[in-house]
Amino acid sequence: MGRVLLAWILAVILAAIFIGPANAATGTAPAIDLRLVLTIGGMVASVVAASAVAKFQIKSLSEKLEDIEQRLRKMDSRSDRLVTATETQEQRISILSKMASPENLRRDHMQISQMLTHLEHLQKSYDKLYAMHNGEHPPVASERKT
Repeated sequence: MGRVLLAWILAVILAAIFIGPANAATGTAPAIDLRLVLTIGGMVASVVAASAVAKFQIKSLSEKLEDIEQRLRKMDSRSDRLVTATETQEQRISILSKMASPENLRRDHMQISQMLTHLEHLQKSYDKLYAMHNGEHPPVASERKT
């Protein structure tokens, strides 16, 4: 676009240079005079300056957008890690709550009670057998003959 604009400006200036004197010789008013060329040149300069400013601002906005995108990705990854940690903690709490449920505690206490009762019975049986032999085992028949 810059080359086309430059070619157009050059054509207008050349036309002003060559057509202006020809119109003066014939006595007609020139179609393109110096004022028109300067006005068009000022307009072209303002368009070029505006495009340069727009290009700079687009570049600046593009850089800002990249920065925001990077920060958004970091926040997204942090959010994913936090969600994973939260889900892990929820799973652990669920397991612990099932272990400490009233039904499981009742079952465990009943089993412990049965084991203690069975242990007391075994202790009594042991004491009875120990008392039968007075702490010594009598010799076996094969040992008596020798």
